[in-house]
Amino acid sequence: MADSLRYIRNCDELNRRNFGLKYSQPDLFYKSQWPIPPVVYLLFRWATASYLAGVKIYTATFWHYGLHFIFLTNWTYLVLSVSFVFRAVTSTVFYVRSKKLDHTGEITQASHHIFSWRTSYAQWILYNVSTTASLLVTIAFWIAIYHGEPIQFVNFNVHAINSVIVLLDLAITAHPVRLYHVYQPVLYVLVYGLFYIIYWAAGGVDPHGNHYIYKVLDWGRNPGSAAGLSFGLVCLAVPLIHLFVFGLYKLRLYIHQRVYRPSTHTILPSKSSEVQLEVHDV
Repeated sequence: MADSLRYIRNCDELNRRNFGLKYSQPDLFYKSQWPIPPVVYLLFRWATASYLAGVKIYTATFWHYGLHFIFLTNWTYLVLSVSFVFRAVTSTVFYVRSKKLDHTGEITQASHHIFSWRTSYAQWILYNVSTTASLLVTIAFWIAIYHGEPIQFVNFNVHAINSVIVLLDLAITAHPVRLYHVYQPVLYVLVYGLFYIIYWAAGGVDPHGNHYIYKVLDWGRNPGSAAGLSFGLVCLAVPLIHLFVFGLYKLRLYIHQRVYRPSTHTILPSKSSEVQLEVHDV
């Protein structure tokens, strides 16, 4: 027991400074965890960003026209699309501004601080919110909302393919995940919850004229159930999903370390991640 408590106290991840967004290796935000050619990683970044942006434009134009943004699904898919486009741009700029490729096809460690802290912070927040919230949307839809009706192309994309892309990205990217950053997706879901209540109180309806957005969150007929479910989503579901994301991140690092025992390909975050990012204008 004493050993366990000592381990927790000494665990760098639980340092209170990790609530913030400072990081000693910001170049990991723009790289793959694995020794793949940079052009392949950039193709992945732009292919997924283009797909997500294309689906978002299509759904915003033709799906629930006029009431599109009353749904958490559509909020989250927008954030996910913006995050992937943002990361495609920053990854491209990173590789363009770095020194030429060496003979192994990897970028030399020439410039870790290409972007301003605002750019790096914005990317990390988008990443944290979109990753956890996308998995939340998928789980909530298939457990609480879907009842066996024929699934449409749009529904399948925004409630299934979204999480497939998120998990694939988690497996490929070197982007770090902080356990303490759980407050970011929690705040995001709280903001949506506040919007939901205001929309309902103002007499808002869903596309079918019902006085709710989601039937399982009917504040008019079942306020107790709606309150309990809302509490569960914010205080249980979001933290557990973020913990799952953090676990996948640590698993990725573990596998990478086992496969590439200290070598030129090793891309692992430094334990001293509290160093202030060097500020540059972008």
